[in-house]
Amino acid sequence: MFIKKLILLFSTLFLYACNTYENVFEYPIQETLEYTIMSNDYSSNDYSSNDYSSNDYSSNDYSSNDYSSNDYSEIPSNSDIEHLEIDENSLLNINWFFDEIRDYNSENLKLFFNVFHDGGVNSDTSIYALKNMYQALNYYFDYIAVNDSFSLYYLSYFTGDDMFLNVPEGFEHTVRNIWDENMRGFYEYFTSLKSVFISRTAIPYFEDMIYIGRNFSHEDFYKNTYDDVMPAILGYEYIGIYEIGDILVLGIFNGFPVNFEVIGFFEEGATFQQMNSPIFYNIYLDTYIAVPFFYIMYEPFSHENLSFQIVYHHIKASGNIFIRESVDTVTSSPESLMSIFYRYRAFVQELGELHGLLYDITLLPIPLYIENNSN
Repeated sequence: MFIKKLILLFSTLFLYACNTYENVFEYPIQETLEYTIMSNDYSSNDYSSNDYSSNDYSSNDYSSNDYSSNDYSEIPSNSDIEHLEIDENSLLNINWFFDEIRDYNSENLKLFFNVFHDGGVNSDTSIYALKNMYQALNYYFDYIAVNDSFSLYYLSYFTGDDMFLNVPEGFEHTVRNIWDENMRGFYEYFTSLKSVFISRTAIPYFEDMIYIGRNFSHEDFYKNTYDDVMPAILGYEYIGIYEIGDILVLGIFNGFPVNFEVIGFFEEGATFQQMNSPIFYNIYLDTYIAVPFFYIMYEPFSHENLSFQIVYHHIKASGNIFIRESVDTVTSSPESLMSIFYRYRAFVQELGELHGLLYDITLLPIPLYIENNSN
C-alpha cells in the first residue's frame, strides 16, 4: 500500500555522513542529564485493550526547562589535531561548500551541523530514548528543526488546486485522492499537501512573516492528549479558502488524524530556508501549511500508535545543531572545519550512546542566512 511504503521509507531513513570517526580528544559527559529522564520501556506491552484517553500527562511537560542560557561548557574546547588527513572526496566537498557561501555576508550567516539517528527504527526502538535524546540535543545545543520532507495528508476527497499538492508538476495524480488502507485498518482518501514542521526554537524566524493572525507560541508545542487541537499557519494562497478558527483534519504520514486550528496566514511571498542540505534552497510558503513539531505527551494506546510515535520521534530528533564557532573560523580552511566536525561528532555520538542510540552528524554544515524574505 502507498502509505505503508511511505512509512517504511521513513522508518529506514539513513542520511550519509562523511569520514570515519576518530576520538581525537577527551571531554566530560554527564552520566545523569539535567532534565527528567523518561525511563519506561513499553516495547513488550500489549496495547490492544488500553484506553489512555482520560490520562493526564501534563507532569511530563518539559516546558519549564530553559535552555536559552546554554554556554556549551560540555562541548570540548578547540584542540590541535596534528597530521590531520583529509581524503580527496571530503576535500572536494569542503571546497565546494566554501565556494557556495563565499558571497554571503558572514554576519547574517549561521552554520549548523545536521544531526541524525543513524540506527533506523523498528518496533523495539524506545520512544523514550528518542524523546530523551531530543531533550539532550536541546539542552546541550541551540537545536533547530525545519522539516518539509514529509507531508500532512488531507483525509477526505480533495478538490483544491494542484498548487497545494506536495509533488513535482506533472505527477499530481500520484498524490491526489489516493484510496488506501490507513494504519487504523480502514480505507480512506489521502492527498499529500505541502507542509513544513518547525521546532519550538524556530518560532522567532517566522515572527515577521505573519500577515493575519498570530505566530506560534511555546504553549502550542504540547499535545497532551490524542484529541488535543493543534495550531496551523497557512500560506497566503489559502486566504479565502479557510479562515482563522477553521479546523482542518489532517493525517501525519500514516493516517493518524490530527485536528489543526488555523491561527494565522503568512504574508504573500514569505519564504524560509530549507535546512536539510548545504545548498541554499528556499521554501516558498504561499502554498504551505506550517505546523509545530509538537511534543506527544500521551502514552501509545495501540501497536499502530506506538509505530507512529516511534517514526515521528525518530524524525523529530533529527535536526540541526548550531556551530558556536564563527563562520570565519569554520571556513578559514578545510583543516579548521574538519577539526570542528570531529569535536562535535564525538560529542553527539557519545550523547547518543548514553541513550542507547546511534547518532551522527554530517560533515558539510547547513547554512542559514537570516533576512526578511517577505514582501
